[in-house]
Amino acid sequence: MRMKSLPLELLPVLGLLAVAAAPAQAQAQARSQVGVETEGDAARTQPRTFVPRLSISETATSNVNLRAAKQSDLITSIAPGLYASSRGGRVQGFVDYSLSGLLYAQDTRPNQLLNALRANGSAEVLENTGFIDASASITQQAVNPLGVQSADAQLGRDNQTEVRTLQLAPRLQGRLGAGVDWSARASHQNTSSTSDLASNSSSSTAQLDIGNGSQPTRFGWSAQASRTQRSFSRGRTTDDDILRGVLQYRPGPDFSAGVIGGYESTDIASVDKQGRATYGLQLNWAPSARSQLRSEVERRFFGNAYNVAFSYRWPRAALNFSDTRAMSNGAGQLTQINQGTNFSILDQQLASTIKDAAERENAVLEELKRRNLDPNAVVLVPFLSSGVTLSRAQQLSLAWLGARDTLTLTVQQSSTERLDAVTPDPLLNGAVRQRGYSLTLAHRLTPLSNLSLSLSQSRNRGRSSVSTELRTATAQWSTALGPRSNFSLLGRRTLFTSSTQPYDESALIGTLGMTF
Repeated sequence: MRMKSLPLELLPVLGLLAVAAAPAQAQAQARSQVGVETEGDAARTQPRTFVPRLSISETATSNVNLRAAKQSDLITSIAPGLYASSRGGRVQGFVDYSLSGLLYAQDTRPNQLLNALRANGSAEVLENTGFIDASASITQQAVNPLGVQSADAQLGRDNQTEVRTLQLAPRLQGRLGAGVDWSARASHQNTSSTSDLASNSSSSTAQLDIGNGSQPTRFGWSAQASRTQRSFSRGRTTDDDILRGVLQYRPGPDFSAGVIGGYESTDIASVDKQGRATYGLQLNWAPSARSQLRSEVERRFFGNAYNVAFSYRWPRAALNFSDTRAMSNGAGQLTQINQGTNFSILDQQLASTIKDAAERENAVLEELKRRNLDPNAVVLVPFLSSGVTLSRAQQLSLAWLGARDTLTLTVQQSSTERLDAVTPDPLLNGAVRQRGYSLTLAHRLTPLSNLSLSLSQSRNRGRSSVSTELRTATAQWSTALGPRSNFSLLGRRTLFTSSTQPYDESALIGTLGMTF
């Protein structure tokens, strides 16, 4: 078998991974010479984390192309990766990147490379005044939300595409007099995919904010002016201009309420620009250190936009609920790149005991690894659109952390429809509704080994009752082979129901993981 030639833009990344292994190993030897007990203990005392890794896996699948006529294959994956974070100094953020080279033993599919990236950071270039915010992601997404869906990016690539998103946002901030803060921000986001059927997109925003939000006063106010331009390679260019003001009442540090008023002029839903007044309410309440409620609702040109989030934690459990209705750039991409549902839940759980962000981040990653939980697990696979969309998304997450057992449950549902009715979208004809759940039970067998069972289901439904359903069950055993290496064995059963291309698939996956 012969691997595809490596894309030139990825050569610097692989070079970085290769070079990084040497200093990381040298640092580990130096720590051992001065008597540091474990790498995890040392990492938790530092505001920066740098962990190169390598994963080698072998997948035996009964249905490599995800079709009714099955064809089995062996898939070898070699995936170098890197996790780096900084929680102190002038540069703060994280980067989590991996590059998977896939080799198909029976030549059922071309050998290929898959990228995975999650990154978010901010750099202070002028002390207390000038900043550059940046985020980036590379994900595998569905081209057609009602096409063949897969629980494994290695299989059935016909309806999958690699989506790359980069956002840069320089900003200036300062203070006028004793109690008025201001900020000016310009941002640009670019999204592209490897599919000819999908639309590439870009958006640019200029925004000016002024107010007294950082001052400990009973009454707060803020004003905002922004202009956003969005462009799609298979659609059109639209503008959205917003003037917005907020008045807040803050009787104490745990409660605030506000009113919103403004004006919006846009051509997203029409050929020519149309303007209308906007108005809404805000409510934030934190009755205790364990519970928090944040909510905002605003009347805009497409109806009500809102964002409601509630969280509560017990000594060994955490509950999160969110309900949002907002515009999207159509990229199937989160506006903010975070570190995943399981990471967020455990980070919230440890917030009261570990105050330092850098120390807590390392503790969360170590705990997720020990409990055999994926920090970036997703339930509903995003998809692409060639225009601005209106999305409502609801999520309920519950985690229980016992001494040896961990139970996580995530339930999600969403509804996505195109706001731009001027140009047609062959892949998003009418609203698409998604609903799904993921349930995982992990048990620590010994101090070095874990067993986890997982069930997940996702259902996509479009107009005219066209629907698909993907159900997956997995069982995984993992064990630590040493301080820097581990091995896991996973069995998977997948059933996909569709009126056009149903399939079933079974797989056995062995994975050797190493950090340096």
